[in-house]
Amino acid sequence: MKINKITNSLLKQYPLNLQEEWDESGYLTKGNLKGETKKVFVCLDINEKIVNEAIKQKANLIISHHPIFTKETRDISFFNKKLIIKIKRAGLTVLSLHTCFDNSDMGMNFLVGEKLKLRKLRWYKSSQFVVGNLSKAMTVKQIASFFRKTFHVSLLTTNANPTDKYSQLAICAGSGLSVFATKFDQLAKQKILLVTGDIKHHGWQDLTNYNLKALDVGHDLENCFCDFMASLIKQQFKELTVYSIKTTKKEKSI
Repeated sequence: MKINKITNSLLKQYPLNLQEEWDESGYLTKGNLKGETKKVFVCLDINEKIVNEAIKQKANLIISHHPIFTKETRDISFFNKKLIIKIKRAGLTVLSLHTCFDNSDMGMNFLVGEKLKLRKLRWYKSSQFVVGNLSKAMTVKQIASFFRKTFHVSLLTTNANPTDKYSQLAICAGSGLSVFATKFDQLAKQKILLVTGDIKHHGWQDLTNYNLKALDVGHDLENCFCDFMASLIKQQFKELTVYSIKTTKKEKSI
């Protein structure tokens, strides 16, 4: 299968004009776009282990969710520079579908909501996050367990009382607190639990100031991209072997 046939199909479904200004979705390297491949790697993050395995398996195409860098992190590390050199020397094509995927009609937040089987799943008032209803009210502790079981995430944190019950969730996968912040005034008028990742100290303070409650489920929630994209590619190009490779955090509670 020609590599550009695969990538052109994906870019038609997730066009780059949907990405955020700060993002670097698109090709990291183009390799030989007119060349053939029988194998595709799909991953959340690009790292040396994945690149080495792709080279070993002769998978000439890697589809990632996160790019190695964004416009805000152009000064990439020495390690990543070495990794990019290795990718280029191996002739691999690497395509990242980050916020162009997230902002699509059925992107990351809808994917998360559907896996949770939320009802009345919808975009929230022309925003970039979704809201949906649980089948029944659950405590924050139960909701956290629900996420652990469904997405295999760990190290969850919250500013809510674990016994408080919620029937409605707002979801912005990844580092989404700044997205929620655009609607804090409206959200504060509802009983709704915000679900996102990577909330920092001042973010928790902002939530407290608005009397909003949140559940930080980390960034690995987005691993659901891997299986979804691998399945999509396999459905469209049945002759391909597609590998879904998830990122696993090494941090542990002590």
